[in-house]
Order: sequence, then structure tokens, then C-alpha cells
Amino acid sequence: MSRATMQPRKAFGVIRDIGSDANPRGFGGIATDGTLDRCSDIVVPEGGDVSQFRQNPVLVDSHDTGTAANIVGTVPWINLIGRQWKFRAEFLPEGMSALADELCARVKCGALGAVSIGFIPEEWEYMNGGGVRYTKWSLIELSLCAVPANPSALVTERSVSGGSTRAAHLARAAQIRTELNLPDPVQIQADDWTARNLAYARAEDDRIRDRRAAADAIARSLQW
Repeated sequence: MSRATMQPRKAFGVIRDIGSDANPRGFGGIATDGTLDRCSDIVVPEGGDVSQFRQNPVLVDSHDTGTAANIVGTVPWINLIGRQWKFRAEFLPEGMSALADELCARVKCGALGAVSIGFIPEEWEYMNGGGVRYTKWSLIELSLCAVPANPSALVTERSVSGGSTRAAHLARAAQIRTELNLPDPVQIQADDWTARNLAYARAEDDRIRDRRAAADAIARSLQW
């Protein structure tokens, strides 16, 4: 069917990667593939045209393109690899946008892991049993979203250093301490302690330091 009777559509995915030390505000993943999504639709990967998108590769919050304030980054790289549209995105520089900083922190700590493509259908067909197969389409934007429709649209890279990542890392370590029922670290004021209490405090501080190292090791193993 022709494009004239079809409005811009969305297809969803999930974030898997969140970057490198060299680019702490970068992340990447799978924008879409040929998986049957939760709307019972299929976006055929080979039918995608990203030429116009590459001229204006915007990363948007929840498909809200009504204002430039909702642009939170760019997508400098997107390519069809096999049957998956893989991408690399970068948030705006820290401090430029409060919204971008918030979403960056959410992505880095794993609270936000879904992406969604906004596209204009060019050709499509209705499938037996319901749903639409989009056989030709043009990408117009990539968005971060709360819940993906396409279970394969994933962020697959997260950076492991940098300001926002460091905050997320510490938050994760605190969460692990809570899960392990460990006390929070304390500042010891030696002059206010008796010798016995000071010895206990030092032992307790060492124990906390060891547990924190274990928590950090767990976090690093999860690529936080």
C-alpha cells in the first residue's frame, strides 16, 4: 500500500550497551530488527532508509518532537548489521540540558533501557491474523522510551566512568550495600572515642571498606 494513507509510526527496542571510558555520555544498541513486536507488527530491516535521518540524527525524549528542548542527543552512527539496525548515540554535553543529564543518568544506571524508532511507512502489507508488515520505511528519529514494543531493540553499551556514570556507580554500590544489609560508611572522629571504641570503629571501617570493594566488583562485573 502507498504512503499516502499511513501516518508516521513507531517501533520499539531496548538498550544493551552503554559506552566506554573515552565517551562517558555515549551508549549504543539495536534500534530495531525483524522481530514481531508487542503491537503484532514487523518492521522489515532491509526496507529501512536512513539517508534523511543521517542529515539530522536526533535523539529525542519519548517521540516528543514538538520542541527542540526535547532533543537530548545525537545518533552519529547507525547501520544495518545482518538484520539488525545497530546504533551509537551520544547525550548532549553535561550541563547543556537538565533533561539530557537526567536521562543519561537513568540510562547509565540501567533504569532506562528502551529505545524506539519513529519512521514514515512507505510500503506495507497486512498480515494474516492481524498486524502490519512494514516492507519499506524511512527513519526520522530515535527516542528513549520507558517500555519497548520490540524486545530486540536494545542498548548494548554503557560507559564505566565519567561524572554521571560515577554517580550511578555509587548509587548501585549503595543499593548493593542495602541488599546485603551493610551499614553506611561513617566518618570517625578519633578525639571523641575511647581507645576501645576507636579500635572497634577502625575494624568496622575496614569491614565496610572490604564490603564496598566487593560491591564495586559486582558493579564492574555488571558493566556499570
